[in-house]
Amino acid sequence: MKHQKIHKNLDVWKDSIDFVKDIYILTNSFPEDEFSGLVSRLREIVISIPTNISKGFSMRLKSEINVFLIKAQNAIAETDTLLLISYELGYINQKDLDIFSLKTDNINAQISGLIIKFDRELIEENNQ
Repeated sequence: MKHQKIHKNLDVWKDSIDFVKDIYILTNSFPEDEFSGLVSRLREIVISIPTNISKGFSMRLKSEINVFLIKAQNAIAETDTLLLISYELGYINQKDLDIFSLKTDNINAQISGLIIKFDRELIEENNQ
């Protein structure tokens, strides 16, 4: 099964690319002294969401795909935490926190759907 470049057709990959752009725009307003700390970490981790999706779909085995999809989910959890810290420090407001939380929930749900899909396919293949 060849998955290379399939990721570019996935809504979740497209949404996560848009999310990266949104985070970059959001963090441009953070204090300059946070650029080597919180901003750097937030940007680094959010970039890992679409990159892990694309890495997963470059794998040959469905079980390998899920490893990278789970890494993308872990990055989403870390992103949520970093956004909450940003809110607590007063760098973003409640409205931004809510908007970005909805975006992470949406991306996470899409990834969960893919993981379930590949888990089911693996079970079906093993039962044949």
